[in-house]
Amino acid sequence: MIFKCKACGEPLSHLAAICRNCKDSLIFSPPLCESCFTINKKNHPCIVGRKVISSIFVNYLMTTHTYPVFRNWKSQSGLIFNQQVLIQHNALQAWLSSKKPFRICPIPQDPMRSFQLGRSPSYQLAKWIHKICEQPIVEALEIDKELQKQSKKNREERIESRTRFFLKRPVYDRVLLVDDFVTSGSTFQDAAITLISCGCSDVIAFALGYKPFFQSETLASTSETAPAFDSQKKARST
Repeated sequence: MIFKCKACGEPLSHLAAICRNCKDSLIFSPPLCESCFTINKKNHPCIVGRKVISSIFVNYLMTTHTYPVFRNWKSQSGLIFNQQVLIQHNALQAWLSSKKPFRICPIPQDPMRSFQLGRSPSYQLAKWIHKICEQPIVEALEIDKELQKQSKKNREERIESRTRFFLKRPVYDRVLLVDDFVTSGSTFQDAAITLISCGCSDVIAFALGYKPFFQSETLASTSETAPAFDSQKKARST
């Protein structure tokens, strides 16, 4: 039986989801600004107003090379694929430990999309985070089915869109919102506003990957932060 990489299609010599080259292409994301959700560089000129997310952690930076890995993880996720993509590294553990206690709230997905995938990616990530930090999961939000899916909007439409969530149950403690990918940050902000307006004390966020709108930003950030990624990979492999 011939195994092939689910991202690039290259033959594999052993049972795995993705090949070594695709796995090595996964690079950790630099910090994001909690207000405008862009890469938080030195002298970052953020002009966004009130900050509703107090802290955000993003695992990976999505590039043109890594896009097939994440796309196929969403559609063909399994135990082996998860072991290669969901990496429990020191930086993530330290961030989660510093934010305890909190309740883990997955961003609700469109029911039809979850049916097509066979599961909710955000809930799968929430269960993974729960295993790392042993904090409870609470499904506090419900999606507004009347609004257009965020992935079909451009950046301006995402930022200007109104709140897309209803509260299923109030949560007064700190909440960790979990989603698969973050682009403009409007989904996280809408969810945070819904929670805070109903009494939540603090909202933080985690995303598996960051999808920059502009390829130039992706390439620049990759080259600027490469040494940090290399050191994290070495620490992860030890």
